[in-house]
Amino acid sequence: MMSNGAFTKWLFLISLTFLSTNIFAAIFNVSNTPQLRQALLDAALNGQDDRIVLAPGFYVTAIDGLGTFRFSDAEAFSLTIEGSGTDRSDVVLDGAVLHTVLSIRNSISSSLTLKRLTIRFGGEGVITDFEFI
Repeated sequence: MMSNGAFTKWLFLISLTFLSTNIFAAIFNVSNTPQLRQALLDAALNGQDDRIVLAPGFYVTAIDGLGTFRFSDAEAFSLTIEGSGTDRSDVVLDGAVLHTVLSIRNSISSSLTLKRLTIRFGGEGVITDFEFI
């Protein structure tokens, strides 16, 4: 029979094991277009929920010649892209009237959250196959 203290330790370790898969998220702080592209790439490969926080400013798809901002993975983790400003007009994703602004692809049930940002001047604003937005 397990003592009360041993049982408590065992229960704590079991709880930590089950909870640890959901409580950790990678946070990417971004302040320009190349950093946004890198954050989207890193988030797709890291095996955890991801939060990309955009500093106030303009993120233009044509600024580096690479076009649409793209995220594609096959993981069952959430992706949040949010502006750090106080208003959605503080952070702007801009397609320069040339590109789809944001293409988010995920082959597994997952969630996408977009907060406090403006998406403008794209042939299409956002293309996604996420189950929950």
